[in-house]
Amino acid sequence: MAFFIDFPFDWAGVPPFGETERWSTPEAWAKDLLDELAAGADVRLRKSQRKVLHETFVFEAVEGIKREASRTFLSLATWYGPLTSADAYITPREALGAISLEDYVGANDPSAAEPPEVGPFTTQSGLVGVRCVRYINPYDNSPVIGAVIEYAFEVDGSVLRLLTSQLDLVNFPRTIELMDGLAGSVTSV
Repeated sequence: MAFFIDFPFDWAGVPPFGETERWSTPEAWAKDLLDELAAGADVRLRKSQRKVLHETFVFEAVEGIKREASRTFLSLATWYGPLTSADAYITPREALGAISLEDYVGANDPSAAEPPEVGPFTTQSGLVGVRCVRYINPYDNSPVIGAVIEYAFEVDGSVLRLLTSQLDLVNFPRTIELMDGLAGSVTSV
């Protein structure tokens, strides 16, 4: 069995890059993505706006690679942002030891500013996992508060972890809706 994320329309999946892949570089992929988004929305982007979006998409693709994500997904609210980036990680269950899925997604995170909201999450296909929403203090001795939402699903010895974090607490309720949609598209095949 494997995991499949049939991501919703408002998300774009960052593909693998390389000589044998459709796109050899993040730059080539970001250019094609922008062309497709602009054509689909029937808009003509200003050169400066295209440059900023291109650089942002490339940055997020490269950062996903650096974070060693199995896959990275992007959702752009409007041509001016905000952009939500989410990472998926697939890990063999035995590599996690005896940790529960709840703890794996942060149920007992010591940096949490308040007790996390942890509970079951069921995808559209009926796959049951867990979801954890928490507000954290990511920096010692700082008043900065961040928000994190994580999901975990376990199937046949593999665990899929899907997550995002951000400092924009005003936009976080929208991020929760977006992430619920993305996580809701997870199936096992």
